[in-house]
Amino acid sequence: LIICLAIIFIPSKKEQGAIESFRYSFGSGEGEYYEYKIDYKDGKYTYNGVGTGLNTTKTIDSSNIEKLSKIIDENKIKDWNGFNQSKNNILDGYGFNLKVEYKTGYKIEAQGYMMYPSNYKQGHEKIVEFSESIN
Repeated sequence: LIICLAIIFIPSKKEQGAIESFRYSFGSGEGEYYEYKIDYKDGKYTYNGVGTGLNTTKTIDSSNIEKLSKIIDENKIKDWNGFNQSKNNILDGYGFNLKVEYKTGYKIEAQGYMMYPSNYKQGHEKIVEFSESIN
């Protein structure tokens, strides 16, 4: 019975649906800081990338959203959901914040400051590569 309940509460890719909005920011208040945003409105996706030497806004097509969904799935970024840990005694550290909202209402939310989910480095690198390919 417990196994069946666990399966019911883990959304499948179909239940997640398409991404409606994506927010990923990372960096340090003492150094470089970046924020990538994607929003779906009026039938189109808009990408906005802001950071050190970066200020990009453009319309992107759904193939980019499919790539992002694949990155989230392949790098187990869904497993970050609910991560919220910090080392507050470090003033010049590094942090991240992630929020992905799907059209079905499913969400992935995570944040950390000097603490990260177990597969953070790989997922972070893939998100950055994806965003740089759009910029």
